[in-house]
Amino acid sequence: MTNIKYILEKNNRGESIISDESLEFFWTSEDISIRSKENKLTFYNIQEDVPVNANSIHIVGVPYSSGSNHENSSVEQFPHTLRYLSTKTPIYPSLNDLYTSGILDLNNEKILHDCVLNDLGDITFVEQSKQELESKLNTYIDHFCSTESQFSFIGGDHSITYYILKQLKENGKNIIYIHFDAHLDCGSDPLRLDVEVDHGNFVRHLIQDQIVEHVVQLGVRGLRSLGQYYEHTNLSYISSQKLNVNSVKKAIEPLLNKNSYFYISFDVDVLDPSIFPYVDFPSSGGASIEQIFEVLQMFQSVPNIIGFDVVEGQGANTDHIPYQYDVIINIFSQLLNVLNKSKNIINGGE
Repeated sequence: MTNIKYILEKNNRGESIISDESLEFFWTSEDISIRSKENKLTFYNIQEDVPVNANSIHIVGVPYSSGSNHENSSVEQFPHTLRYLSTKTPIYPSLNDLYTSGILDLNNEKILHDCVLNDLGDITFVEQSKQELESKLNTYIDHFCSTESQFSFIGGDHSITYYILKQLKENGKNIIYIHFDAHLDCGSDPLRLDVEVDHGNFVRHLIQDQIVEHVVQLGVRGLRSLGQYYEHTNLSYISSQKLNVNSVKKAIEPLLNKNSYFYISFDVDVLDPSIFPYVDFPSSGGASIEQIFEVLQMFQSVPNIIGFDVVEGQGANTDHIPYQYDVIINIFSQLLNVLNKSKNIINGGE
């Protein structure tokens, strides 16, 4: 498409700052009726309101840590860290609200230029209780399902995934769960294994409660005690050592079904600690960046991906965010691109 114009921002005189498709020439206009979002950090610094519909990919922050077994976890600060860092790589909406300027992946291609990101901000918690988490997530999930929208969540600890998938099930969605993680998350404390859902046992609960059709775990590693290991016909895994495009294709091809949706969950501790050490439970021998990006590239050709989450990263002081967080922004961007590509497949665009 040619002659696309992008809205960069609105100045203090109420004028819209506009650029052409090259983003090399700029001018102001008083004719564009746009409204800046106030008091909200928006992912990728998109400042304008956009339509909430099936063409949008929604982003919601979930600053929640009550499901973590780590005594001093800071994972509830992770959404704010990523939001702040994302403003360093702005994406601009076009005047027709059908495209954005996208961003350039120097190792691959221009991504996210044919979709609209709709940032709904962070969920506000009062009690940080499981009941409050479930209630507030349900409101978002119900809306996304009723509008047939795609969505993403930034956690928070990994227990949030249980409640997301539970509500998808209650909305009639059959889910194949793709689980990037260093850990199996099938239970670490036999004394409370079947009582409370937490970030270390939620996968077992997903299967036992019949919330998902199948779980494919990617990147797991290390030794496990008997209570941490779980076998089930609806659970399969690929270790970090064997993680590659071919092994993942072999695992998901039998699960491709027009009556099922895929949901991806990315626990950042799936990465080797040498790449991203800011997690509560690091485990050596993790997946490389090359492995992760190759697998995500493969998921671009998978239809019916309904959403994803990125979880379990520690929060960082925004005065000095370590450079390793750039990797997570890149992964989040690639996951958004996976959603968009999946939408295009469904709509016959590819």
